[in-house]
Amino acid sequence: FGEAMTVASLNHGLWFHAPPPSGGWLLFSTDSPAAGGGTGFTRGLVHDEAGALLASFTQEALIRPAGA
Repeated sequence: FGEAMTVASLNHGLWFHAPPPSGGWLLFSTDSPAAGGGTGFTRGLVHDEAGALLASFTQEALIRPAGA
């Protein structure tokens, strides 16, 4: 950090697997299994209190120093 960066979303996806509950909490978990060569990939899951999978997502991004 402290270095200017150029960041842009290259693509993303969102899938709904079940309707969300009307109350309670949601667990939103993410990880980034791959990054390199100026790109990064993230994925995530959304679960309800009972542990049921409600949604999942992916995103790929361009990440480079500004002006590169």
